[in-house]
Amino acid sequence: MITLQNSYRTQTFLMTAGLATVIILALAGVLGALIQRQISLTAQAAMKQADLAMAEEVRSRLTALSTETKLLSEHPGSKGLSAIPRDENQETMEGFLRDNLSLLNVDWLAFIDLDGRVMASTRPETVSRDQILKPDNISADAWANSLIPLSPPTLIALEPVYVGSDLKMHIAAGIDIGPKFLQKASVGIPAIFALIDDSGVISSSQPLSSIEERGDRLVALANGAVSTASVPEESGLRLVAFVNQDSAAEPLNPVLWALVVLAPMSIAAAAASAAFLSRRATAPLAELTQSVKVLEDGRWPQAFETGRKDEFGVLQASFNEMIASLKTSRERLEAMLETDPLTNVWNHRRFQEELATRMTQTSQSWGLILVDLDDFHGFNERYGAIQGDQQLQLVASLVKSSVPDDAIVGRLGGDTFAVLASADQAEFTVRRIQRAISEDSSSSACVGWAETNQGSFVPGMLCLAAEAALAEAKSAGRASNRKFSGFLIDGSHEEIREVFRSPSVAAVRALAEAVDAKDAYTRGHSQRVAEFARELAAANGCDQGFIDLVYMTGTLHDVGKIGVPDSVLRKPDRLTDEEFAQIKLHPELGEKIVRQIPPLRETLSGIRGHHERWDGRGYPDRLAGESISLLARILAVADCFDAMTSDRPYRKGLPVEIALAEIEKGAGSQFDPVLAEVFVKTFRQKAA
Repeated sequence: MITLQNSYRTQTFLMTAGLATVIILALAGVLGALIQRQISLTAQAAMKQADLAMAEEVRSRLTALSTETKLLSEHPGSKGLSAIPRDENQETMEGFLRDNLSLLNVDWLAFIDLDGRVMASTRPETVSRDQILKPDNISADAWANSLIPLSPPTLIALEPVYVGSDLKMHIAAGIDIGPKFLQKASVGIPAIFALIDDSGVISSSQPLSSIEERGDRLVALANGAVSTASVPEESGLRLVAFVNQDSAAEPLNPVLWALVVLAPMSIAAAAASAAFLSRRATAPLAELTQSVKVLEDGRWPQAFETGRKDEFGVLQASFNEMIASLKTSRERLEAMLETDPLTNVWNHRRFQEELATRMTQTSQSWGLILVDLDDFHGFNERYGAIQGDQQLQLVASLVKSSVPDDAIVGRLGGDTFAVLASADQAEFTVRRIQRAISEDSSSSACVGWAETNQGSFVPGMLCLAAEAALAEAKSAGRASNRKFSGFLIDGSHEEIREVFRSPSVAAVRALAEAVDAKDAYTRGHSQRVAEFARELAAANGCDQGFIDLVYMTGTLHDVGKIGVPDSVLRKPDRLTDEEFAQIKLHPELGEKIVRQIPPLRETLSGIRGHHERWDGRGYPDRLAGESISLLARILAVADCFDAMTSDRPYRKGLPVEIALAEIEKGAGSQFDPVLAEVFVKTFRQKAA
């Protein structure tokens, strides 16, 4: 945001300063164009004046020249002019011309025959028959047509010479159009007259350097100053008028000097204005940057109060909307992290956190109530998942309305809800919950609860006791409730351990049933495995003490499944790799749970190792052969046999004989070959 602010400020500054500079440069360009325009107009005006002056001078000179030439040809005392055509003596004619040249204000005289040949001339080297124009081309109004391309160009007048009534020849008089002529014509005109042709300057009223054509102008140097003229449209010999550029632009010099002086001041003022405007323009962006910093620090920035309608106003309004949306999203996210999205009660994690907080930070005695709907799986199959979700939502609302105000309600997963209330209200709350569910919903529920007398009691043990009570209630039938009575929970770790040091079969069964009750399709599995394992141990010749250990371990071997999500345990289809990975954790978890009960330490190797394989491909430790404890090897055969012969949602259980054949097939790979043989032999005899 800071980079954006600086970038925007720089862009605003450069844009404003650049705009001012462009305006100044545009003004300079316009002024330059005006100067060039002024020069061009001055040159065109000078050219018009030159045309008029030359036309006037030529008209005057041609008139005088024509008059004088006519007088010469007709004057009776012209020293034998009438006799010249008779003998056509060149010497006589040249003498005549020389004698009369001084009488006329001309540069040369010549006799021309009727065929246009020069018969005699005072300048024979420059006059030829092909250079003389016909008399009707001599005109003051089109003086250019009277120019003969001699060197220098010349004005010519022709008059006829008659003998009697016969035309014999013409007398021609010429005036050179040189610098003197052009100087006289340009008197009073601020321009330099020049005769040019395609090869360059022929003559001019002032000395000129070589001419250079630049676009629509001719540029030349005159006395060190640059002079310019418009390019004539015609080609060949032509008159142009050069004007001094400085003199032509002189009317605009004050404006030019003002621009030179004001340009730096204008650029400086533009830069200052650009800096001010850029800071003012980016002020809202700076406020946004500050708000973003506040947001990055984990605090909520103040909303912008702005009535701006520009881009920054839109950006500030969008930022306000974003902050409001973030607050709403955060509140929703926090609710999602703590609340079950379907039933709107606390989820498993949040409930466990609050349970631990209340039990460890208060001295109050607590009651933990577990509510499990009866045959909810069957309800889903009959009515569908949508009706099932609606039933869970209804039950959740009924549970919340049935508990005391200071109690907390959570969903532990599936169709199991938990309530933490004070111990003195636990039993009353249980009755209210069961009554509300049975009367106001399409389901019934089993309830198990456990109580503790002191807040120092470990929350995990209270949960385990409530699980055991719920298992006992579900074993008793629909809509049953049980309070945990296997041992008294009064908060002391040592006293809790004392309870489990006694060989309490009820406590062991409660733990096992708490696991089996999680899944209707495997209910009774631990008990059956315990019985199968006990028979195998007896058939294998083990002593009675070990046989009892085998039985007890069999009832507990799957206790670690307490930590496996119900959605995985109760999944009607085959498990995915991720779900099976969760299942594979239960031997280790079961060992950790039972390790807390010293009298049950001898069961640990069987609980942890009942999924190891004889060939070393089992889990969790990939043990092989006799490195697997005998207890675990016995349980592995019994556990697999019950799994094969039990029904599953996705298959029926195998017949006993087929399952025994599979045990035989796995001998030496999955199972201890000796134990597999004993098991198959024993159960075939039993079946017979």
